[in-house]
Amino acid sequence: FGDRRKAMMEDLAVLTGGKFITEDIGVKLESVKIADLGRAKRVQVDKENTTIIQGAGKSSEIQGRVKLIRR
Repeated sequence: FGDRRKAMMEDLAVLTGGKFITEDIGVKLESVKIADLGRAKRVQVDKENTTIIQGAGKSSEIQGRVKLIRR
């Protein structure tokens, strides 16, 4: 993945309360558990957009990520 795509995957992990899974940081797919995956009440995907509704991420972590993005 490119840096932009990795950043988007990190955003999704924070929003859903999951872990960012990549071998770049030493996390192998074979070691992933169900608890490592994020959760959301609903996800809508179409050709142009992905919308996550009621992700299970912690509000404080989401706000921290928003501040980081806005810099």
